[in-house]
Amino acid sequence: MNLIRFLLRYSPRTVILAIATGLVSGISSAGMIILINTSLASGADTKQVLVMSFVGLGLLVLLSGYASRALLIHLSQNAIFDLRSHLSRQILNAPLRFLEKYGAHRLLASLTDDVSVITGSLLGIPALCINFTTIIVCLVYLGWLSGTVMISVLIFMALGVVTYNALIKRAL
Repeated sequence: MNLIRFLLRYSPRTVILAIATGLVSGISSAGMIILINTSLASGADTKQVLVMSFVGLGLLVLLSGYASRALLIHLSQNAIFDLRSHLSRQILNAPLRFLEKYGAHRLLASLTDDVSVITGSLLGIPALCINFTTIIVCLVYLGWLSGTVMISVLIFMALGVVTYNALIKRAL
């Protein structure tokens, strides 16, 4: 959440737009799954409507996912430029004794490596929005089809998360 607050300082409109386009992409992805499932279940002979719906949803997934990524990449590049400029000004304004105490290796690491970690984190936000939305919409659709199956899936998901976290904690 600190990363999103960090981005919201630079351009709240761009962050909200990027998240919204990621949500549209996730909903469209789930819509494609629902479209395929209903067409298979119904066996209707409306191939032209089905093809046009599939193509439309596919384009919406592609364009909204691209827009979300492009917006966040643009925003992250501006934020990183500002962050590096701010760090550089702080380093230039710092007393020489402070700079010698921490050493050039730490200062260079904060300018290059730390900022790159932030960039990598920013690039994961669109995928997170898209995947989270797809999972939620698919779970709602699964609940609409069969509440028992949805509850079973949720139990197995919770079991998987608990098992994964326990194994990771043990490994660390």
